[in-house]
Amino acid sequence: MREKADYRNNIEQLNLKFPNKDMLNISDVARFTGFDRKKVKSVFGKEFKIYGGSKSISKAALARLIS
Repeated sequence: MREKADYRNNIEQLNLKFPNKDMLNISDVARFTGFDRKKVKSVFGKEFKIYGGSKSISKAALARLIS
C-alpha cells in the first residue's frame, strides 16, 4: 500500500503536539483539528476504538485519515 502524500507531515505535527501520547482521545483530536467534539465524532467517530475504558485513535491512524 502506498503512503499518502501528506502522511509524514501530519504524523510529524501530531508528534510535536502530543509527544508523550500514542493514542488520542476525542478532545485531543478536537484541539489538533480545530473541530468541536461533535464534529470530531461525526467525521472520525467510526475510527475510534475503546482502549482502557475510553475511545481513542492512534496518531498513525489519524495522520492517514487527514492526509
